[in-house]
Amino acid sequence: MAFTSIGYDGTVNERQWAELVPSVGSSTYGIKDADDLKVAAVPGQPLMVSVASGTAWGHGVMDTETANTTIICDPITSGTRWDLIALRRDWQPLAGGPTAVAKVTGTSEKVIPGARRVQPGVTDDQPLALVQWTAGQTQPTAIVDLRCWAGNGGMVANDPLALTYLNKLGASVTIAGTEWNYVVGANDAPGWVKSGVRIEIGQGVNQPIFKSLEVQVKLTDFLVGYISFPTPFPNALVSTDLMRNHSADGPTYWNLVAAGTGRGGLQFVAGGAVSPGQTIYVTYQCWGY
Repeated sequence: MAFTSIGYDGTVNERQWAELVPSVGSSTYGIKDADDLKVAAVPGQPLMVSVASGTAWGHGVMDTETANTTIICDPITSGTRWDLIALRRDWQPLAGGPTAVAKVTGTSEKVIPGARRVQPGVTDDQPLALVQWTAGQTQPTAIVDLRCWAGNGGMVANDPLALTYLNKLGASVTIAGTEWNYVVGANDAPGWVKSGVRIEIGQGVNQPIFKSLEVQVKLTDFLVGYISFPTPFPNALVSTDLMRNHSADGPTYWNLVAAGTGRGGLQFVAGGAVSPGQTIYVTYQCWGY
């Protein structure tokens, strides 16, 4: 079977338009129904995964497949590897443009591979899942669902890793009952902020104020992170406690040491198993006045 697509070269009739616009107009990427295009292992088939039938959209194109699709990943000789399973849209060939299931070979790091194609109008990969392969085993040792759903002004996803490709200013994504918003932070740097858990106690001149919030921080090449408070302390920041969010980042512990503070924010240095340029989730607890 092959995907049937609406939105490549050619005309769109009124029935297709009625189906297309509510979906592709609601978000950059999306999946139609809960079970659509879900990635699963294929028992008895080495290094193979299956992508369920269903409908998805991305960058103005809606695609529907009526049968399961399978794809085989590359062998692994040592350690572990995380591969991306994606829908690849290709606008370059003849009218109609093919959409197909694709694999993007990754590394031992649990991230969307940098080799993912991100050039709408040319070729673009819509993430469906990260699949972990382990040397000596032929079945996936883990599958992380990266699909997202959108409609009537809201978006939901299953795993925080989906935020790494949904990072568009103004985005609002609910994951496991928690809403994340992609907003402008310090020095106009964008980042994800968890909504509904911001705590600020105290106000007024010389009155103690407590602030607590979980934020997404991208480290510099020197492992330095910067956090901007939604509202500055009126006078000064007195004490700071930083904690890494385990649910979003996995089991590895990082040391976070505040290196500089101010009324409007702070910076810290990350130590331990962390890489230059890595994005982590941090909860800060600060006292000031």
